This record gives sequence, C-alpha cells and structure tokens, in this order.
Amino acid sequence: MANNGWMQEPVGYAVENGAFVPVDWFKIIFSPVLWVRFPHMPLASFVTGAFCVAATGAWPAARHRRRRGANHADYQPVKFAAIEGRWHDEQPAGEVLLALPDPAAETNRYEIKIPILGSLIGSMSLNTKEVGLTDFPPQHRPPVTIPFFAFRIMVGCGLVMLLLD
Repeated sequence: MANNGWMQEPVGYAVENGAFVPVDWFKIIFSPVLWVRFPHMPLASFVTGAFCVAATGAWPAARHRRRRGANHADYQPVKFAAIEGRWHDEQPAGEVLLALPDPAAETNRYEIKIPILGSLIGSMSLNTKEVGLTDFPPQHRPPVTIPFFAFRIMVGCGLVMLLLD
C-alpha cells in the first residue's frame, strides 16, 4: 500500500541523475495518501471474501434447487433424534426447545415444545413423520444429554452474537 501510494503521489524523495531516490522513509511509509487508501483495502478485501463465501455456499443450492438437500434426518437419523430430544416417532413432529432428557425412562422431563415445528425443521414439511430414538437399539444411541444440550448452547451462542451485532 505504501508503494502504491508513493507511485500515485510520491513524497520523501530526491531526483539524482534522473532517477527517483528515497530520502525520507518515514514520509514515504506514513504518507497522507496511505491513510486515505488504507481503510478502502481491508474493506474491499472483506467484501470480496464475503462474496466468495456466499457464492461457495450458494453454488450447491443453485445446482440442486429442485432436490431436497442432504440433512441429518436422512443420513444420521439417530444423531438427529438425539439432538432434537425426540424419543418416539412423531407425525407431525414437535420441536423441543428445552427439556431435561431422561434416557432411563426414554422421555423428556419439564419439556417445552412447539407442535409441528420439528417436521418443518427436519424435512421442510408440516406433516412429515420424524424418527424417534426408540427406533434404534439402546447400544446404537448416542448419550442423548450431550448432543441435546450442546446443540442448544450452540444456538444460544449464535443468538447472543446476533443480538450483540
């Protein structure tokens, strides 16, 4: 940036034998032109990077617009059921916002749940059947409490970051 600024508006130089020779590096590096152009460059880099990230994320969506996207419900149903705190099959499925999972009783205690929202999140449909943990043998189930609360902590951190913005 200092080099570009110096080429546009040279400072701190002398002409010796027809050549530009630097004589004051402080003036060259801290040219007033540099401070005008400096904010432009990080901002331009940030915007360019943001567009690259957005394009990279949009490309698969644009290519598979008519196909339903791959998700946990299709490829990792037991993990998805654990994250959702869904013990039994539901159609339509509710979304458990908060609860205290009880693996021994295969239920949730003190559950706060929104009806139908689980089907909408899981498969973008209002009446899809969502699989519960009891469809899988106990030895093939993850420890439900860990993914259940880890997911809610992640969502909570994301909401806090949005609110702080």
